[in-house]
Amino acid sequence: MQEARARSGHLGLYIILVKFGTKLFPFFLKFLKSIPFVKSLFGLKGIGAASSLGFYTYLFSWEMAVSLVVFLFIHEYGHLRAMKECGLKTSGIYLIPGAGAVALADEDFKTAHNEMYIAIMGPIWGFWFMIPVLALYFVSGNPLFAAIASITSLVTLFNLFPINPLDGGRMVKSLLYSFRESLGFLFMLGSFFAAILIGWYTGLALLIWIAVIGLFEGSSAYGVKERLAKFYTTILRCAGGVLFYLFWKGFWVRSGLFFTIMAGVYITMLLGVFIWDIVSATIRNKKKYYPLYAYPLVVISDFFRGMVELISLRPKDLKIREGYTPMSKRQTLFYGVLYLVIVVVTIALIVYAGTIPGAHHAKEILMDK
Repeated sequence: MQEARARSGHLGLYIILVKFGTKLFPFFLKFLKSIPFVKSLFGLKGIGAASSLGFYTYLFSWEMAVSLVVFLFIHEYGHLRAMKECGLKTSGIYLIPGAGAVALADEDFKTAHNEMYIAIMGPIWGFWFMIPVLALYFVSGNPLFAAIASITSLVTLFNLFPINPLDGGRMVKSLLYSFRESLGFLFMLGSFFAAILIGWYTGLALLIWIAVIGLFEGSSAYGVKERLAKFYTTILRCAGGVLFYLFWKGFWVRSGLFFTIMAGVYITMLLGVFIWDIVSATIRNKKKYYPLYAYPLVVISDFFRGMVELISLRPKDLKIREGYTPMSKRQTLFYGVLYLVIVVVTIALIVYAGTIPGAHHAKEILMDK
């Protein structure tokens, strides 16, 4: 019972991990597929599905495990179906233990409309799970269904946050890009810094990690990654420092062996990256040799040079990949309104399900064996 309560105390973190964690998956997919036992896509998907059910059953209960897996599959199927409708090649849906699910495309979005449509279809298809589950409450009177609807709605709401590369971030970026190319890029930068602040105040280190991935993904799409080299170096150093602080804090504050081990692993990784950066920026610098003790001066120099790179950037320098055309004014208005409607409906579902008598206790049952 005590162990179950400890797991319950981290519900918010697990829910956020379900959506944020998937953004890291494409970077590890090639490595996973190189392992003989999981070489086939079917084998990898099967292992992921079985492991997800087992992992969520351990964290919560079998009801919550089944509910999460079904919900995540429906949500990602919405993305996958939209990808195929837009003519993109896909790799299928992968269930990732502890980090939700992801529908992978083998090529980039072709247009702003493609990106918007694919991003928005996930939350829309998610309603095909949340609303029927809530309807089951009215039929059966069992508050367990209201709790399931509330929790899955919360996952959807986090995913709708306007932070790239979450679905909400992709939607807003596509909308702003359709007004003006530079607005999409400015939003991408703004959402990154917003993620840093939110991650700092809430202690969500994973949010910062995902925001860094989104920033580099977007900068590559806009063709400015090389031009803003010093700026991005500074960003990475700042993000790394914040991450180290959060993981170090979590190492001593968070309860449970799982969080202690996870924080320890990340602290070790960040220390390794920090040492590598010191050596690369000084004695192994390709342009000029510096002694190790000159590292702080190199960091300060890179910061100011990075600010100059950013300030000197002009809208004409933002050249997104060829063929990525903006949406029409009618499409922009339609999807903008639809995005707001989805956010409002999702919040309404969360609030309403939370007011149902017994839903709070049902939520505890979901988290307890």
